[in-house]
Amino acid sequence: MANWYPPTTRVGQSPSTRRTFDTLTKYLVPLQAASDTATTDIATHTTTLALIDTGAWSTYTPSLTQPGAISKTVTLARYAEVGKIVHGTVRLDVTGTGTTNNPIEVGLPVTGQTGTDHVIGGGLFYIASVALFYVLTVRTSSTTKAELWQADVPSPSQLGIGYPLASGDILDLHFTYEAA
Repeated sequence: MANWYPPTTRVGQSPSTRRTFDTLTKYLVPLQAASDTATTDIATHTTTLALIDTGAWSTYTPSLTQPGAISKTVTLARYAEVGKIVHGTVRLDVTGTGTTNNPIEVGLPVTGQTGTDHVIGGGLFYIASVALFYVLTVRTSSTTKAELWQADVPSPSQLGIGYPLASGDILDLHFTYEAA
């Protein structure tokens, strides 16, 4: 009985091919039931997935606040909204001077679902006067602004407490949050 296969195997399929197919369909068939974006054809062993619209990147002009004569050049500020999720990236080159012991805040592109103290991203702060980079945590300070916290120290604190913005400094941020 050289070519005997179990009854569930089609003619021309080896038992190992059949097991692989059974394993694949075990995961693909439930996908069809759970979503209208996928269809599975067991007879032809194919699955077709519909693409989800991920939204296009849009630009915006974020605010930058710290008391003082703050001004900036927006090198990059863009975001994409996928459903209620907002993904964004911002690079700001500082051209003014802030006041020490005051938080640094950056405007968000879309009003957020939640208010204060939610970590939504991270980034880098380059301090030109000492040529150092600091790792940042981006946290919401309201539904429309995020504040920057120094994250590479044992006791994180608001950026700006001891670090006034100055010409030549760079803020490079990335964030993801839920829109209202």
